[in-house]
Amino acid sequence: MNIGLGRLSSITQTKGSSQSLKNQKIEVEKYLHHKGLELDLWIEDIMTGTTSDRDGLNHIKELVDTGVIIDTIVVLDLTRLMRSFTEGVVFIKFLMDNDISIVSTKEEINTSTPSGRFFLNILLSYSQMDRDMLVEKLKLSRKSLLYRQNKRPQGRIPFSYKKIDNDVILDSNQSKIVEYIYKRWFTLKHLSPTRRMRKLIQSLKRKGFDYNGKEWCSKTIRYILSNPFYKGVLKVNWDGKVVEKKHNYPRVVSTQLWNKVQTI
Repeated sequence: MNIGLGRLSSITQTKGSSQSLKNQKIEVEKYLHHKGLELDLWIEDIMTGTTSDRDGLNHIKELVDTGVIIDTIVVLDLTRLMRSFTEGVVFIKFLMDNDISIVSTKEEINTSTPSGRFFLNILLSYSQMDRDMLVEKLKLSRKSLLYRQNKRPQGRIPFSYKKIDNDVILDSNQSKIVEYIYKRWFTLKHLSPTRRMRKLIQSLKRKGFDYNGKEWCSKTIRYILSNPFYKGVLKVNWDGKVVEKKHNYPRVVSTQLWNKVQTI
């Protein structure tokens, strides 16, 4: 049996590109036809290539485990098979242990030959390096947002803010709720934490304030009360180090009120 394997990282990738599943299948069929062979089974994956725990690869493993004789796995290029060197080697070893050859039409590699196996390992290493460089580039881009533009590089958008056209703006209605939470929490400082929370939730309900259509809970309120984003400060865990920096987005509460709330 000759199996063709196609992969996309996500369904949103351009259908008309040379990497589309349709074009991957066409190239695989061309290769097999040139060798006088037929495509017996076409398998598709829509998932990152950094893991071997994918539906397509698991399907191949199941076929092998049930005794199906597979001669060759054909891919357009090695990145369609795997982007991680470590994961790639493990899966390729599984195939080779079961006398299954891997063919990459783009790199013209065939692991049924010693030279093919040698170049496969080289290209897998290159693929891993290419991915690592991409990850590093994304990190630098996020650091640029944080340090040069004082903007939020990642993470969820806090309640009272919303994202429009790749920018974060203030939601005027929700920001009034957050401001009320801070002020009400401070005025209830004479009560115990449990009673204070209960009173605050009752006040929010009485005023008809909800949390994105849901009722308020103590966990959500504590998160809002402790989030420095509302006073104009970004707090980011960067490479194991907590970084705090002023941001350029609108503030919801004053630094003075935020600090007072933290001492209660």
